[in-house]
Amino acid sequence: MGNLVDETVGATLLKRITEKDHKAFEEFYYLYAEGFGRFLMKMLKQHEWVDEAVSDVMLTIWQMADRYDPEKGRLSTWLFGIAQNKGLKILERNGRYRDESLEDYDVEVNNNEELVDGLTDLLSIRILNLNVW
Repeated sequence: MGNLVDETVGATLLKRITEKDHKAFEEFYYLYAEGFGRFLMKMLKQHEWVDEAVSDVMLTIWQMADRYDPEKGRLSTWLFGIAQNKGLKILERNGRYRDESLEDYDVEVNNNEELVDGLTDLLSIRILNLNVW
């Protein structure tokens, strides 16, 4: 928990995910899900919503991994952008939406501070109730 993830490792796993490599997805999940959970808890403040949002993030990554373009930006920016969008959709659906941005959170997403590690089984994409956040 709390380990830093090298962007190269994440990008390599993401490339394998574009080829529907289930093992790569599992590894990716265990590297990133906890960081997504901590980031989303700051936004959502409810474990059930965080679990749902992390599942949605991971499903989106599975389905759209081929859309990541390293020429357009860092992997961590792309990943946490997905997480932020999923969190905002949950807030909106539950009547608690406000205009927020990544800057509203005490989170720095870069090589030195990536929020990482993780939780779920492959495509069931449900959290394993580890309550790490």
